[in-house]
Amino acid sequence: MWQLRNVVVVLVLSFLLVGCGTQRAAWPAHVVSLDGFTEAEAQEVRASIDKLNAQADKPLIEISGEASQNAYLIHIDRHEPWPDDPMTAGLTTREDDLCSVSLSTELFKSDREGYVDSVVWHELGHCAGLTHNPKQGTMMFATAKLFTTFTNEALKSFIQDMRNSLSSEALGQ
Repeated sequence: MWQLRNVVVVLVLSFLLVGCGTQRAAWPAHVVSLDGFTEAEAQEVRASIDKLNAQADKPLIEISGEASQNAYLIHIDRHEPWPDDPMTAGLTTREDDLCSVSLSTELFKSDREGYVDSVVWHELGHCAGLTHNPKQGTMMFATAKLFTTFTNEALKSFIQDMRNSLSSEALGQ
């Protein structure tokens, strides 16, 4: 009986350590494509990601243009406004090892200047596993705000939320 119990304990621990045989994609994530953007728009998206990494003090997201082994992949595309909700600035579809982000063409119009960073960061937050936050003034609030209206505390909190989400995912929680 004692040996059987030990075998069961070893099997349970092995199952927990292996994680059902799946390996989660690793961060920092890699943006492997920026599709449909003009060069100026693509540069705005790249600059926004660079700003996020600088604020985080280490890369959360790399712009590699190619998939690297075990990396979490992000595809970002330019999308015409959604007919059922033309005011949507971005939309993210998240899977275990891939995240697809669509940014509305409306975001890049001159009268929308100042929103690109907040929308790109918000959508990348979804890639990291964050959901909408009901508290106004947070990056994950469902309605886009001018980036300059976020406090330093709100930006630091967002980055910490991303790190926490990524850490819990790495642990399989």
